[in-house]
Amino acid sequence: MWRHGDRSPIFTYENALHPEDEWPQGWGQLTAKGMQQHFDLGRKLRRKYIETDDLKLNDTHRSKEVYIQSTAVPRTMLSALSNTIGFYGGSGKSGVDYPNVAGWPPFVAVPIHTESFHKVNLYSKSQCPYADKIFDMWDNSPEMAKLRNENKDLFGNLTKFCNRTIDDDNIFRLWDLFFVEGLYSKTYPDWATQDLRNRIVKVTTKLVELSYGFGDVDLASELQKMNSGQLLWNVIDMMRRRADCYGKLPKTVDTRNVTCGSASFLKYRAYSAHDDTMHGLSVGLGFNTSLFDGEVIPPYTSCVTFELWQNASGESYVKVLRWPPSKEAYEDITNLVAGCEQGCTLAQFAKRSERYKLGPTEEEWCRGEQITATEPNSAVSNWSTEVGTLLYMYIAYYALVYALSL
Repeated sequence: MWRHGDRSPIFTYENALHPEDEWPQGWGQLTAKGMQQHFDLGRKLRRKYIETDDLKLNDTHRSKEVYIQSTAVPRTMLSALSNTIGFYGGSGKSGVDYPNVAGWPPFVAVPIHTESFHKVNLYSKSQCPYADKIFDMWDNSPEMAKLRNENKDLFGNLTKFCNRTIDDDNIFRLWDLFFVEGLYSKTYPDWATQDLRNRIVKVTTKLVELSYGFGDVDLASELQKMNSGQLLWNVIDMMRRRADCYGKLPKTVDTRNVTCGSASFLKYRAYSAHDDTMHGLSVGLGFNTSLFDGEVIPPYTSCVTFELWQNASGESYVKVLRWPPSKEAYEDITNLVAGCEQGCTLAQFAKRSERYKLGPTEEEWCRGEQITATEPNSAVSNWSTEVGTLLYMYIAYYALVYALSL
């Protein structure tokens, strides 16, 4: 599971110093640097999963072994394509794996699968009436009222400077613009002083802290489920099917009465998504700091892999690895996952993840009345005290406007 690579800004305002034509592909698109970042990550993944005996993947692409899925956003799809060039580039056979024609590069065109928003969990948010109810309660909470009241002057000044409404719904977009422009050494407008930008960071930090169910918000447990439950259990269910079905005929029925199908052959499944996805994963693994040491923001091309192993007695167990973009080597973080301090069998990994499950089923959860406007689930605030506060200032936008996830 990875985040897309370097991209251009997604937001602007009237009379901005840097118009869209300063970015070759326009707003919100993967840059050449982002393509290179994912090519490099693909090379690292190749060394682990093709050039060693851990997974025994074929040296060239085989459709039954590999399935790559992406959100339906150009920057994630192009990131996935760039990654596969690093993963498989140069290893195919001309005339067999790709056309033997002049001008065709030595590369197999690997399919990148996308599905409708309601079918796929890569945005990490669930979409259902109950989820809307939770966010409505969050939006009308005393904590949000306090934040708005304390920052009336900031929102007013930014609205004047940008000649468009800037409030708690979109201040993170402005922060994102300044962040990306800073990466490219762009000049800031005179009004965007360091003090003002620091205050924007402070407000967006608090918004994320509240929206992900940390700090003093009563809805912590339900927010955590909503932010990471679908994503985490998608991975768990996939590993369960793989454990049940590996080496069996596709028509075999697994222990949950599901036909094995592609799970009989599949070895490598990748998700190309967003920093919101990586943050939801961090919550679901019980981290109270970033998955990536020293990084407040899940960095471009940040990547986590889940490995399913089998011991000598035939028991399945899980390894969790992170791939810091700044390092060549991966890091085994299994023992840092809450509940896996001594390692985790697949059954143990599923058990420690129950707290994040939308259940009994996602459909029932979406119809649920677990929380009413007059009786908030205040007991769950103890959990937020235990795990501390996650400070992810950059992803506030993605936490709230997930339909336009970055």
